[in-house]
Amino acid sequence: DAFGQVIGSGMPGRGFSSKEYNERTSLSYFGARYYDASIGRFISRDPLGFVDGPIEYIYCVNNPLIVSFRRENDICYHREHCQRNGRSGNHIDGNIRINKLIQIITDKEISEFPCA
Repeated sequence: DAFGQVIGSGMPGRGFSSKEYNERTSLSYFGARYYDASIGRFISRDPLGFVDGPIEYIYCVNNPLIVSFRRENDICYHREHCQRNGRSGNHIDGNIRINKLIQIITDKEISEFPCA
């Protein structure tokens, strides 16, 4: 379902967001931490710290339709156009500024994922 609960057989070994799923623990592994769908939360703090805001247990600024993590510690923004330098004033949810988060990405990391 939308919060990661396994419904039906699905893909063996895959859970929420197609991440590695462990049937014994009912946890999905996201590369840096584990997600517990029964409570709708990650069970450990974000290794990046307060990058998503003051709560280290949220994911993608609580807006995974706009923001995602391509690799375990990289932040990617899905926008109509790419922000190569990360210094635009675009908003997430109308009030959280992208440049607050994208400042942690170095120019080298941005160049690894160029705009299509």
